[in-house]
Amino acid sequence: MKKHFPFSIFHFPLNFHLRNFQIERSKNKWKMVDGRWKIQSGQSLFEVVVALAISALVIVALVSLATNSIRTSIYSKNNSLATTYANQAIEWLRGERDRNMVNFNTQAYRFRSNIFKCFNSQPLAWPTGTGAAPVCPTSGTGSTISGTPFVRQLKFIITMTPAPVKTIYEADVTVSWTDSQGKHTVTSATVFTDWRQR
Repeated sequence: MKKHFPFSIFHFPLNFHLRNFQIERSKNKWKMVDGRWKIQSGQSLFEVVVALAISALVIVALVSLATNSIRTSIYSKNNSLATTYANQAIEWLRGERDRNMVNFNTQAYRFRSNIFKCFNSQPLAWPTGTGAAPVCPTSGTGSTISGTPFVRQLKFIITMTPAPVKTIYEADVTVSWTDSQGKHTVTSATVFTDWRQR
């Protein structure tokens, strides 16, 4: 049986070397079209699909990495601000105790509860009125610290010691915020006493 080759030695120039042809032939794919051999160029559909899949995986990984990085950065910033707001409230309470212990005692009893009461005013101030301190509204004015996503709340636990009689005020301040990952809370607690009591 006679073999047909896609070329003839008569089609090549006189200075053609067989070694050059073998290198070139190994780089190209030959295909029979209309009874003649032609070089097939380009990529197969499978190669294109695999390349696209790999590219898509790399892009998804980069986008996911960037998203996580941004989310972590925003959380760190909010956590730092929430801690600042909580510590600010504790320092303000300390100043109020030193300034007017009678008023501090009155207001502490307004915040004495099993649940946290609203403490969103900025600059800080005791809530108006004479009854128990209000709970933070879920929306609208006063639901957060003005201009922020943070909700600051305060709760006092008041105990008395036996002789010598001393009042102990445990102040718990929470600052919380909600984002795409859920609700986050920062808590700061301290104990106040009337340093005038001996």
